[in-house]
Amino acid sequence: MRLGELKNILDVVLNDDNKITLDYEQIYGGQAFRINNYSAVIKALIELKKQEWNDTPSGQFDKLVETYGTSASSVILNNQEYNELMQYINSINSKMPVFYGIIDSMVKKQNEHMINVRLPDKSDISLQDLSDINNRLDKIFKEINIDGTYEFKGFDVGSSWYEILILGAGHRKARIIH
Repeated sequence: MRLGELKNILDVVLNDDNKITLDYEQIYGGQAFRINNYSAVIKALIELKKQEWNDTPSGQFDKLVETYGTSASSVILNNQEYNELMQYINSINSKMPVFYGIIDSMVKKQNEHMINVRLPDKSDISLQDLSDINNRLDKIFKEINIDGTYEFKGFDVGSSWYEILILGAGHRKARIIH
């Protein structure tokens, strides 16, 4: 995953101290908790689980995801489930400010005219492969009638994506109907 994407996922659930926060309310007289930002938190935790620095045991978290899935915007958790989720989050939060600080310093704000192109996953990509990709992009740009030019700007930090800046506005060819 690109660092910019990871940063965007984390930005949704982090507070000012760069720690994951739950938007929750107690319900049923304190017997349960409604998590209002469930899918955003789960998405962030799934990505953080993949990080090598994260050595937090995820057994209870995995059970929670298995039970409630990942797409519900809000869920109701009983006290035990809520406490297990909070324990997992608190363990990760002990390292989040440092991790987020590193990501924040590496990810620059992207120009709105930038196009990101993912290179193939294969490890032995050749110059001919890159040339073929660029030729296909050139053909696509001509089909959507990009005004002006475009230029290679570099590689996205820590990923197999490269960036192309569009110099000029893009527009579709007009179709006249009589």
